[in-house]
Amino acid sequence: MTRILSTAYINQPVEMVFEYVTTPGNWPQWHPSSLGVEGATDHSLVVGETCVEAFKVAGRYGRARWTVIERESVNSEQ
Repeated sequence: MTRILSTAYINQPVEMVFEYVTTPGNWPQWHPSSLGVEGATDHSLVVGETCVEAFKVAGRYGRARWTVIERESVNSEQ
């Protein structure tokens, strides 16, 4: 199986980073493969929500439907 790994240092509180990276509308701003997102994109997704992402990886374009089946953050009340 192919594995793609990207890393970045973000000098912000972990709760703020979690909200940012789990909000699909932000994905094209920070993930190099993400070209755009449709559906629930303006908030941090919760269990049961979905979105569709357009991407380009290794020269290939595609679309993926993401569905949240589990959500675990630093603040377990979410």
